[in-house]
Amino acid sequence: MAKKKKYNYPRATETYNGKRYEATGKTQREAERRLARKIDAAKSGYIGTDMKVSTWVDEWLKDYIKPRVRKPGAPKLPGTMSENSYRTYDIVTRLHIVPAIGEMRLASVTDTDLRGILNAQRGMSYAHAQKIRMILKMMFTQANVSRLIMFNPAVNLDLPAVEKGSRRSFTPYEKEIFFKVAEKHRSGYLFRFMLATGMRPNEVRALRVRQLDLDKAIVKIDDAVESGTNLISTPKTNAGIRHTVINDIDLISRLRDFVEQKQPDDFLFPKYGGGMMTDQNIHTYWRSFARLMDIEMGAIRIHNHIPDEKDVKYDGTPLYPDPADPSKPLNGHRLSADISLYTLRHTFCTDMQRLGVPVEVTKYLMGHEDISTTSNIYTDSGEPEAIRATQYILPVGESVGEH
Repeated sequence: MAKKKKYNYPRATETYNGKRYEATGKTQREAERRLARKIDAAKSGYIGTDMKVSTWVDEWLKDYIKPRVRKPGAPKLPGTMSENSYRTYDIVTRLHIVPAIGEMRLASVTDTDLRGILNAQRGMSYAHAQKIRMILKMMFTQANVSRLIMFNPAVNLDLPAVEKGSRRSFTPYEKEIFFKVAEKHRSGYLFRFMLATGMRPNEVRALRVRQLDLDKAIVKIDDAVESGTNLISTPKTNAGIRHTVINDIDLISRLRDFVEQKQPDDFLFPKYGGGMMTDQNIHTYWRSFARLMDIEMGAIRIHNHIPDEKDVKYDGTPLYPDPADPSKPLNGHRLSADISLYTLRHTFCTDMQRLGVPVEVTKYLMGHEDISTTSNIYTDSGEPEAIRATQYILPVGESVGEH
């Protein structure tokens, strides 16, 4: 029986800093290229390791992320994060990163491997995919800085085609329904106040009576409930410490009677039965309110349940009859599935825009750090803005038809 042929691959060697390096390849040129990469790595101080990605995840979370977690109620110093944020890092790595590449050598991971993780998120929200990309970039950048890997595969990592959700404001018709429901819902004042001030849910939960100045129609905001806890702390950014307006004259007069029997340190909107609202409380109240808006808009009910239109056996009856034309559906799904508490905040910002309030003032009222957040995320434009713009185009007192 003939012996198997033993292949002698071309070899290249070089000594650097007293240590001999060698590499092989199918051709002499390939061997020399591999050797050159080894020498470059040595010159850059690259340590080299057989560490698995899963091991690096554990070390990275323990040594680089966990120390940044502040205790609940502690000052929000730059670079620190809440325990709730840390849980996001832990969940993302355990559910999306480790199952995909956890058994690979850290130094063997390529941009294609990371692209595969992000591509698996197709159909998910933009925010979800963005969090995964952010964590991948942080993980591999630190590995590169720590010289565990020579090249950072996450440098040019783009997001896949994911749905970027938009927080929209109420339409005029929805706003009309909102005020109608607010008259009869037990949390009507709460949600009218959020619509009138643009405050975040965690800011409203912590709000005390003493923070209102009804004569000036302003609210002082210097407290907020820390995310994931029931502890009152400062707002999540320095920009969150601010004043805002109450954009509802009728509500201001009603609030005078509303706070008459309260003490300055009482919560303005306590939970039913007293005490500060929890996150679950305020979202439960909102689901009840939004459901009543659905019903007020004429949504059909099956055994007192309001289904999505796709769940209803189509019989020609629209889920949302248009008041002007009952044969046409106003929406293709439940309104309550399309709006959230942040719709109130978004609508407030859009109202400021349509009242002509300068964007830099609205940025302050909203508590945004970056003016692009105010102008690009929270504001909607439409016909009212176009009509207002004509004042800069047409001579005073003239209309298009006069030309």
